[in-house]
Amino acid sequence: IVLDEPRGASSPAVVRTREAMITRRDGRTETCRFTSVRSESGLRIVFIQPVDEPPDSAALPEASEPGYRFLYQSCPLPTLLWKRRAEGFCLISFNSAARQLLGDELEHSLGRPQASVLASVPEFRECMQRCLVDRLTRHKEFRIKAPGEERARHLRITFIGAGSDYVTAYAEDLTQLRRTEAELQQKESRDQEMLDMLPETVFEMDTSGRILFVNRNGHERFGVTPEDVERGFYPFELLTPEDRERAQRNMARVLAGDRIGPNEYTAILKDGRRSVFMVHSQPIVREGRSEGLRGLVVDITERKRLEAVLRESEARLRLAVEAARIGIYTTDLETGIRQWSPALYALP
Repeated sequence: IVLDEPRGASSPAVVRTREAMITRRDGRTETCRFTSVRSESGLRIVFIQPVDEPPDSAALPEASEPGYRFLYQSCPLPTLLWKRRAEGFCLISFNSAARQLLGDELEHSLGRPQASVLASVPEFRECMQRCLVDRLTRHKEFRIKAPGEERARHLRITFIGAGSDYVTAYAEDLTQLRRTEAELQQKESRDQEMLDMLPETVFEMDTSGRILFVNRNGHERFGVTPEDVERGFYPFELLTPEDRERAQRNMARVLAGDRIGPNEYTAILKDGRRSVFMVHSQPIVREGRSEGLRGLVVDITERKRLEAVLRESEARLRLAVEAARIGIYTTDLETGIRQWSPALYALP
């Protein structure tokens, strides 16, 4: 029996086994063992076997073999049925999904030993052997190249034993999944490299104020190591007491959806330096709910220092001009507008 379990549902165990009493249509009752196997794609295959059936029978009766084969023809997963013989395992049946995945060459592989059918994956036979010896369902991922294909496929095979001579192998094609994962890893690597190239700090934090991500500039500027982030790093702890409460209030407003900022804060770094930062932030919203903040931190310490120097210089110049009773005027050469200082009017 093949059941569809949506990915969004709770994830039950991959393999489950239980016994229950069933009643047949003719009124007979018997105890059966239900073994279910969950695949990564969300399918669950359930096998029903009477408990009275000897678990270590030599093989399925030949008369039941056609029915055993037919059972898997409607399975949506590519399925191969193998039988153990003196020389190893031979392929005795497969369904249409397997033919579509591995090609029409399977027709010529019936009755042939596994070594000649899947010569590139010698571990295949070992998995089937261990499946029957240990009487356990086994899972393993293989890279198998089908005839006529240039690239190998990533197949996750589930091996399930029946009796002591039969093994059914279910294949899940994870090729596209693995390729997508590789592409995502490459994209994440590129994004990380670009973020690390930025001359400013980029960060993400959760709703408690804990840093989830910070780029290389942030590590270097704030003296924060990846281990600090892993243990739990809260940048509010670096702010001066007078700015800490204000920063927490601003964070709550941003999480609530208010557009504020950029905001200026003063921090005392680990080495004791006092620095001023301008923080631009916005909420991280998933499914309509704010789950944290991401933003940009610009170090304006040097700019603030230069502004203070400029203000001090202007103040000294103003005092000198006033003390010397010097009149000043400016002329805009484009508009011809002139501005006169009060001291210039006072001159005789």
